[in-house]
Amino acid sequence: MMRRRGFSLIEILIACFLLAVVLLTLLWMNRHSHLSSMDAYYEGIAMSVAREPLEIFRGMGYAWLDLYRQGKADLTGSPLLKACPPGEWFDLAEAEPGLYPAEACDLKRRITVAPADAEGIKGFAITVEIAPSRQTRVDTWLSRDFVTLKSYVTEKK
Repeated sequence: MMRRRGFSLIEILIACFLLAVVLLTLLWMNRHSHLSSMDAYYEGIAMSVAREPLEIFRGMGYAWLDLYRQGKADLTGSPLLKACPPGEWFDLAEAEPGLYPAEACDLKRRITVAPADAEGIKGFAITVEIAPSRQTRVDTWLSRDFVTLKSYVTEKK
């Protein structure tokens, strides 16, 4: 009579335990990877929304920025400028439709312009802050509370 060797109960339990540990580790890594990629995605959107007014304001120049800081600049000429009120939070969902991607509509933006004179050179420091406007998926995925970019514009002589 031939004797067959099979798996014992303890061997099966150990194999199940090791398999469960491996599967839980893979699930955790998958979730962490998804969180990181969504954080990077929304941070990229926030950075591009913050970079936009910096580029516009650098192109407008020092004299226009002085008017903007005083609240006297004409913002009606462009839908982009209408979305850049000075010193107050602006909900990007209120911008002209199609101006920003759908994900950006869950963000708000504040632009501040302050004098930044140094060593006889006149200039302005432009600070753009981006934050989630309400509790949405952006607030869930974005790991930071604010994304802030800053730029300087100097007076040309």
